[in-house]
Amino acid sequence: KGDCYVTQPTIVLLGPERATFTYGAYAQIAPIYGAPPLNGNVVAVARNRNVLETLQHTPNAFGLIAVETRVKGRVNESLEAFIKLGSQYNGDCPLRIMGAATIPLSFALMSRGCRIENIEGVLAHEQALAACAKPIEKFGWPVEDSISNGRAAQDVANVDRYARFAALGPIEAAEKYGLTVLDTSFEKGLTTFFLLSSEKGEVSIGRHNRALMVFRTKGGDGALVDALIPFKKNKINLIHIHSVHDTDGVYDFVVEAECDEPGLDRLHAAFKGLRKETIRCTTFGPFEVKKM
Repeated sequence: KGDCYVTQPTIVLLGPERATFTYGAYAQIAPIYGAPPLNGNVVAVARNRNVLETLQHTPNAFGLIAVETRVKGRVNESLEAFIKLGSQYNGDCPLRIMGAATIPLSFALMSRGCRIENIEGVLAHEQALAACAKPIEKFGWPVEDSISNGRAAQDVANVDRYARFAALGPIEAAEKYGLTVLDTSFEKGLTTFFLLSSEKGEVSIGRHNRALMVFRTKGGDGALVDALIPFKKNKINLIHIHSVHDTDGVYDFVVEAECDEPGLDRLHAAFKGLRKETIRCTTFGPFEVKKM
């Protein structure tokens, strides 16, 4: 008998490894939707947008991306990554959104050993800075944006310029980089994550569902209105619209819709109408959204 080799799934997450909220979120969401556990081949990427880019070119891969926060709303970098992805396809995208979940987060405040009264600034991802704006303002600290909370913790630990700065992030980041935790729950937040896969398979449908559509309009007066009329006709609620200008009056859009289980047929009818009114269109979902 010949040897049998089983390809281990790849898991793509925002890095550094085990220093961002994405790692803890994946551990919670993966078993709900049947994704592999967080003990295999993990690829840590530098930015949210790199999650989709990596999944697109990796077979048998799963990933998690933050798309919405309670304080700042949609994560534009993630939405524009979906637009970039959708621009390469027309209904045949190899990625699927398996499901989503909204997860409560606790932002730990951590330093290299500096006492809280000696902190001179805060380094974190822009979403974390927005979530923690009120307590930061209370202390009067200046802030600097980082590409991820994990990278912020790493820089506070290792870069002399940030020796008197604090970082915000999961407590695991402090453990990884040997930082002192000044406050285990400096502020609380809520973030919605999408779980994705590069493999075909079932998508979870529940009582509360979303769909994400990426499309390019035909251009001209009223082009966006024409594209969205099928959702009005089918009584589908649109919850977010994000646009990116290309050239010569051409726009790409990513639109999110919500739909309960009885309305799924109406949602698919709206998809059909959308495709007739656009140059290209890629839809993700519908998929379930759970509150943790």
